[in-house]
Amino acid sequence: MKFGSNLDVISRGTMRVGFFCFFFWFLLAVMGLAQIPVGEKAPDFRVVSGDYKVFSSSSLKGKVMVIFYDTREPEVTEKNRQMKDKLKFLLEEQPEDVKNSIVVVPIINCTEATWSLKPVWWANLVINSIREGVTIYGDWDGKFFKDYQVIDKETNFIIIDRKGIIRYSKSGRISPEETEQIIELLKRLVAEN
Repeated sequence: MKFGSNLDVISRGTMRVGFFCFFFWFLLAVMGLAQIPVGEKAPDFRVVSGDYKVFSSSSLKGKVMVIFYDTREPEVTEKNRQMKDKLKFLLEEQPEDVKNSIVVVPIINCTEATWSLKPVWWANLVINSIREGVTIYGDWDGKFFKDYQVIDKETNFIIIDRKGIIRYSKSGRISPEETEQIIELLKRLVAEN
């Protein structure tokens, strides 16, 4: 009788721990704090620019994708300005075959745009695309945000290799040392076939 009651206690304790772990993971995912781990297959995504250009990840298989996912607040978009500028400069200096192997995809979380303000958001995407010299896309339906489990109100950086596998993922400020590691990773990914 005593042995059975000990098993019941262990079983209830295991169930509580399991429930707590599931609840904690669920809470992190809902809050946007649980990111897809490096090495996982990247979910397909579709985003739309301010001038209605559609970018679909499935149409660019075989290329290395460098994704910046930000919210529209300047303190977020500027957090990794130094790294963004360095990568842009390095890519401009590369031979055409390397340039054609890498696609840079800046995405802004546009889920807060109400139907009445969407024209303003569309126009701002166009203006900022011209200023940055690269097409900036909007995540209008929040699917990218949900599928990639990026962190809200933060800058997110993701690298996807030619086979569609996430090779790097980080939220927050990227240090100069990490920037150098990212550049080396991109060189290796471009060289892979």
